[in-house]
Amino acid sequence: MTDIPVLFFGSRGWLDGSIIKADLIACREEFGDRLLVVSGGAAGADAIADALALQLGIDRIICPANWIGRGKYAGPHRNSRMSGMNLVRAYRYRCAGISPGTDDMARKLGLISVPLIQRGFVPQSC
Repeated sequence: MTDIPVLFFGSRGWLDGSIIKADLIACREEFGDRLLVVSGGAAGADAIADALALQLGIDRIICPANWIGRGKYAGPHRNSRMSGMNLVRAYRYRCAGISPGTDDMARKLGLISVPLIQRGFVPQSC
């Protein structure tokens, strides 16, 4: 049985777990036990998605940035790695204001045509 990786990512300031939980449940209904939740391990949307996936009994993988080894390039490097995981879909949870890591991830997904479901504030430049 092959995993179906779906990325859940977003702003560090994201607080609404109910939207993320609804998306996780919908993915589980669609993909069953083959669903693999992928997140970047950051505070906010990433951490909420991971915690809810754990509560719901959904397999997950966390890809934290290597801030010590890669310095300021750790986030973009991690995002590149996650975008190379044969993702079937991604969910973006974005707050208004500055969210460079979230926007970088969305740009990378756009370059490889991963379907992106956007929740919250959608900047015009992305």
